[in-house]
Amino acid sequence: MIEDRQTGDSTALLGLGALVAGTIVLPAAAKFGKPVLKGIIKSGLSLYQEAKVTPAPKSARSASRSVS
Repeated sequence: MIEDRQTGDSTALLGLGALVAGTIVLPAAAKFGKPVLKGIIKSGLSLYQEAKVTPAPKSARSASRSVS
C-alpha cells in the first residue's frame, strides 16, 4: 500500500488508524464512562424522588398558576 504511491494511500492509512484507535478508545471510554453515567442517573433519580415527595413552597405554586 505504501510502496505503490497511489493517491488514496493517505485516506486508507487514516481509515486504518481510526479503526485501530477505535478498538482501543471505545472500550476504554465505556469502562470509565459507565460509573460516571451510573452516578448521573442515580443523582437524577434521587432528585426526582425528592422533588416528588417535597411540595413546592406556597409562593412558587401561586406564581406558577398566575403565569399560565
